[in-house]
Amino acid sequence: MGEPAGSRRATPWYRRTLRVLGGVTVAVVLLGVLAVLTSPVVDAVDREWVQCEVVAASPQPAGTRYRMVRVQLETTDCGDLTYRWQVTEDNVEEKAAGFPPGTYEFELGAASRVALRIPQINVNVREYRQLE
Repeated sequence: MGEPAGSRRATPWYRRTLRVLGGVTVAVVLLGVLAVLTSPVVDAVDREWVQCEVVAASPQPAGTRYRMVRVQLETTDCGDLTYRWQVTEDNVEEKAAGFPPGTYEFELGAASRVALRIPQINVNVREYRQLE
């Protein structure tokens, strides 16, 4: 005896739950990949100046974890920032010395401003000006 046309066999609840959870997981992963791929585009739009209090700047040479030379900026209100624009092995010390403690404004795009609110994310900065 077959089942009537149009009826579905009952699927155990755990299979349905796994199917739904799998779909949710795939959607979250795809959204994450989409966010990573589109963040440079979003960051180029809607740029604003954000004020931060820099307390220390340290030169960071290229290593195994970070392949690019950079200046690490420690701030009291914006978390850690990274400055890499035109920083080389030859001038990293000079660039770090160019960030004395004080109040600065950094030009950040929309994605970077959102990233400032996430403690574990290190935001890259390019344009800045020191306030007096």
